[in-house]
Amino acid sequence: MTASNWNPSPIVQKGVVIRGAMRPGYEKVLTPEAIDFAVELEREFGAERRRLLTRRAEIQRRLDAGWKPDFLPETEAIRSGDWRVAAIPHDLEERRVEITGPTDRKIVINALNSGTNVFMADFEDANTPTWDNLIEGQANLIDAVRRTITFDVVRAWAAAALARVQPENPDAIPALVCDPQPARQNFRRPDRGSQVRSRLAGGGNRIRTIGTA
Repeated sequence: MTASNWNPSPIVQKGVVIRGAMRPGYEKVLTPEAIDFAVELEREFGAERRRLLTRRAEIQRRLDAGWKPDFLPETEAIRSGDWRVAAIPHDLEERRVEITGPTDRKIVINALNSGTNVFMADFEDANTPTWDNLIEGQANLIDAVRRTITFDVVRAWAAAALARVQPENPDAIPALVCDPQPARQNFRRPDRGSQVRSRLAGGGNRIRTIGTA
């Protein structure tokens, strides 16, 4: 089944091909603005990403030969300077109880109902990074942020149960943090779900979730 209001013509005209399946609801993730952003990333940083991957292989050969890494001389002023990072957001000041998990719809609901301080929605290790999992995960978090997320469970005896975000204390919904960090394998291997002109896009998880890079 394909998203009924999905029109690929504008992105094809920009040299972008979405190679993954476009299922109903995916269009709210793969918006023209998201695709434009991903295309801009690939065209701006794609060549540098490939250069760094080649350099990483060279550094690995040097490490194998016994070379020991050290800090760069040109960053000495930063390391010895008097500075500090900005304060963390108020919602993340209390993190004594924090859980993490994949972006499966029911798990997100359970996490937001758990009473913990923070839920880290993990697009990497806890989530098998297939095309569908990544796109649906983004859709689930869109609904979670808007507090419209629900999940219908049809049981074997045809009775339906509805799950929604209903914490005992409505003010105690945990802060939602995303972990889009690309796994090393994904960073090395081009994403098979999208293509910009004749080159496959890079496979960082956040890039993959919006369909191109």
